[in-house]
Amino acid sequence: MVARSGRATVQPFYRETKRQCVRPKYSPSLRSFVRASRSLMTFTPVRPKTAGTVCLRIKNTHYLRVSGLIEACIYRRFKLKRKYLTMPLSKEEEDFPLAFSIIVHHKVQNFERLLRAIYAPHNIYCIHVDQKSPVSVVSAIKAITSCFSNVFLAKRTENVTYASWSRVQADLNCMGELYNSSIKWKYFINLCGQDFPLKTNLEIVRMLRSFKGKNSLESEKMSEGKKGRVNNNTGKKKEKPPFDLPILSGSAYIVVNRGYIRSVLEDSRIQTLIEWAKDTYSPDEFLWATIQRMPGIPGSRWPHLPLQYGVFVRFFASSSVLPV
Repeated sequence: MVARSGRATVQPFYRETKRQCVRPKYSPSLRSFVRASRSLMTFTPVRPKTAGTVCLRIKNTHYLRVSGLIEACIYRRFKLKRKYLTMPLSKEEEDFPLAFSIIVHHKVQNFERLLRAIYAPHNIYCIHVDQKSPVSVVSAIKAITSCFSNVFLAKRTENVTYASWSRVQADLNCMGELYNSSIKWKYFINLCGQDFPLKTNLEIVRMLRSFKGKNSLESEKMSEGKKGRVNNNTGKKKEKPPFDLPILSGSAYIVVNRGYIRSVLEDSRIQTLIEWAKDTYSPDEFLWATIQRMPGIPGSRWPHLPLQYGVFVRFFASSSVLPV
């Protein structure tokens, strides 16, 4: 719901009070609404592209103040005020932990909302922050992750460039750390900082249980328009894929079981494919799809379905502006 005033439509906004989301009840105009919000020193009024709508943006320094890098043990206050779960909501979820890899480069507020929406104390979360990110972004995300024992920053970070190998390497870095963690999670899900869940954790767990170990990702025959992507960026003709593998088309975002990740990290065939793909364009949109169809890969549906079809269930949506 939104509160309507004489001169603007005021969206609900976040305030550090007992009520997480509040609506001004008295603002007769946009000017008085902004004036009333000035006491929230960690928030900045912004006007989005939608005419007549006002929202508030949380500054990165806010997370430094309330998380734990400035005052000892204040992280408990942050978790309580932001209403993070402190215990599993069901035994069914607790017995089916998930691993998340989140690639972030800006918009800390969106990232924190995503983390809060998907957080569960029995899951584990690896956060990769782009090397190009401003210091304020890195510090704020470091402050947030310091509040949790099961949320950590990737030890090795990449200078991520669109459609380059660095995007894949960022996920590989998190895959390795998540696989070697003490939590024996069942499925791996990779996200970006602007994603937001369409399902609750319980709904995701029940859906994944129904897969009975199968993976969920796009994997289909590559269209003619995309075949040029497997040529390297040096202008020279690239050698054929190793083992005469058919290069398939898919998405950078996947939902795969633990065995799939183990194969990515340890299978010599996949390591050879990875080396071959490092100088291609947008390898994240064909690497996982190709691995999915390799014989013997855990969770693979090969050869039970025709090669041009894959199975993909959407759990998350991407948006630059997330709902309050």
